[in-house]
Amino acid sequence: MLKYIKGDIFKNIDNNGKAKNKYIFHVSNNIGKWGAGFTAALSKFNREPEEKYREFCSKYATWPDSRKFLLGKINVVPINDNLTVINAIAQNGVRTPANKIPIKYTALVDSMRAAKSIVKPDYEFHCPKFGSELAGGDWNFIESLIKEIWLTNLNNVYIYSL
Repeated sequence: MLKYIKGDIFKNIDNNGKAKNKYIFHVSNNIGKWGAGFTAALSKFNREPEEKYREFCSKYATWPDSRKFLLGKINVVPINDNLTVINAIAQNGVRTPANKIPIKYTALVDSMRAAKSIVKPDYEFHCPKFGSELAGGDWNFIESLIKEIWLTNLNNVYIYSL
């Protein structure tokens, strides 16, 4: 089931869904920049996803083609026994006048599949409208990816918007 919820994900996640294991999936860029859009709110909720994301990106910063290498990867950050944040590296850089649509759909598909492959039994995803807004993606297309990749054998997906 795909369900849309109006409200703050961090204030509402405990009230939505019944699965034992909840995953917050969101899109990050491949250059280690954090703090705009959803990530600003995520850092107020818990600093660890930002810290682990920055460590993850810096590990590969000196590699040739590190930006290309990071696209499609996920950085998994357990918050407690039942909540895990998945930083999905599916955005090439950040949105600028020269880079109006930084989302890379192939990287998004790869990261969504990787996320699905690591979830524990009795799980569900709780997400912002990832890959759209600041990343510039087409939400209707992303929703079709959710249905194709996650809604087969998945308990629930909750999409939050303010």
